[in-house]
Order: sequence, then structure tokens, then C-alpha cells
Amino acid sequence: MQFIVENQGDQMWREVDVEVFRPGDRTAYRYRADAILGRRSVTVGALHFAAADGTRLSPFAGAPTVFAVTAKLSDGSTGFVTGALREIAPP
Repeated sequence: MQFIVENQGDQMWREVDVEVFRPGDRTAYRYRADAILGRRSVTVGALHFAAADGTRLSPFAGAPTVFAVTAKLSDGSTGFVTGALREIAPP
């Protein structure tokens, strides 16, 4: 299981926190990237996400359905987005 985090804007994102959540579970599994350039994406494997206690996100325990991304923008503000994850089947 992999996640694609896509910066569709022109500004660079810094200190990017990506959190994913499973249905009915309040545990946040988090991944942090130093930066994502504008108009670029980062592909992250599920095992790179971890809960606060260090537990890794297991792709065998059920897929997350909700995400949240927080990042510092190049103009000094903080950006935030949340939404539903969608599965993309391999070609």
C-alpha cells in the first residue's frame, strides 16, 4: 500500500505532516516530509506512517479512509487540507 501526496500549488510546502486514519479508529498514523516542491508529489509506503507510540501502519489491518495534511507555506502561513482517500487500482 502506497500513498501519493501531491502538491498541486505553486508554493513549496515545508514541514509537511501527513496523517491517515482508519474507519472507527481515532489513532493517527503520521508521516513527515521536510518539503514538497510546488507541482510535485511524493510517494510514501504505508510502513513509513507511525502512531505516536511508534506502531507502524500495517496494510494488513485495514486501509485508512481519511487523511489530513498540514504544511508551512513559503509565504509563512500554514496550509491544511483533509479529505477521503481513494484507492487507485494498478494498471
